[in-house]
Amino acid sequence: SRGAWLGFAAALVAVNVVRSRRTAAAFVALLIVAVLALALGGLGLLPEALVQRFTSFLPFVDVSDLRAVQVTDANYAVIERMAHWQAALGMWTDHPWLGVGIGNYAAVYPAYALPKWPDSLGHAHNYYLNVAAEAGLLGLVAYLVLWGAAFWQAWKAVRASTGVWRAVAAGVFGVLTHLAVHNLFDNLWVHDMYIHVAILLGLLAQVANFPPASAAKWGGARGGRKSPPSSSPRGTGGGQAHRHQVNGHRAAQSSPRWEGQGEGEKATSQAVHPLLTSPIKGEGLVTLPCGGTWLVPLSLMPMEDRFPPGERVGAH
Repeated sequence: SRGAWLGFAAALVAVNVVRSRRTAAAFVALLIVAVLALALGGLGLLPEALVQRFTSFLPFVDVSDLRAVQVTDANYAVIERMAHWQAALGMWTDHPWLGVGIGNYAAVYPAYALPKWPDSLGHAHNYYLNVAAEAGLLGLVAYLVLWGAAFWQAWKAVRASTGVWRAVAAGVFGVLTHLAVHNLFDNLWVHDMYIHVAILLGLLAQVANFPPASAAKWGGARGGRKSPPSSSPRGTGGGQAHRHQVNGHRAAQSSPRWEGQGEGEKATSQAVHPLLTSPIKGEGLVTLPCGGTWLVPLSLMPMEDRFPPGERVGAH
């Protein structure tokens, strides 16, 4: 699919551009070189089949009436798409503000179909035109605003995170880019694709608003310290040693000091977990054998290890 290849190329550029200014500059320079090479006859260096695949539509760009075009095996896919684009544009022209109704493209299509293309195929082979035909200008603007907000959220997540989470945010940015480009030639909102995108957008929201890179800045709801201790946190009482299971690793430590606990206070926790919007009431600080201290939800710990014997943690 040419739409898939174009979406992949756009996503590749987008991911590398948002990674850092250095990679952005490198890709801009590479793009300039590629454009100059093509302008100077560089197409001759590419396989003929590939060039034909991506340029076969050019002779039909300025065709105003597709009914006069002779359909062949070589141009069938291009003419078919353009015929559905023309039908969608006709619907939008006749119903510019609210369209023909969401989900009514196929029902209304026969009134706008070209003679050689009676089958509606269920969509206009261009999701933006499909939205415009069904929901009019208001629907198209609403969709573009939604998509723009998704890109903005992805950009925020990339800038707010580091390490693996920045890679995740940049990857989601690439997914959104691919969808935006590929939907110019098809309708990708099939096979429950919206569920996958919803999960990615939820992940972006958490990384953007509660970036794991700023874990050292997390603090308790009342007078808690801004950074957790690096080793052997003080317990809430007794200092009795116990062990926590974290992803298969056993880590010995004294009773954990909960984030948000001040001297002489009852142990309480309102630390915000990076991947959950609501505060987790009861996160433990666990020192791993490889070093470092991690905030771990109590729900991930064995029940017998959540509270040391004889101790009650938190008033919540």
